[in-house]
Amino acid sequence: MQTGQNKFGMQTLNQCLYDLYVKKQISYDDCIGRSSNTEELIQMLGRSGLAGSQAQHKEYR
Repeated sequence: MQTGQNKFGMQTLNQCLYDLYVKKQISYDDCIGRSSNTEELIQMLGRSGLAGSQAQHKEYR
């Protein structure tokens, strides 16, 4: 996560999208589609073991 999040309570758009996706509040397609930096978001999801085939992501719809 980005520095300053815990100290100042700020988060990036990708951090917010990531959190919403993990909580199953948005779909994978919405998560990726609304990101301004999709490569970074995909890396975040990959580090958490959440990036993979589209079949896996359809569970979150």
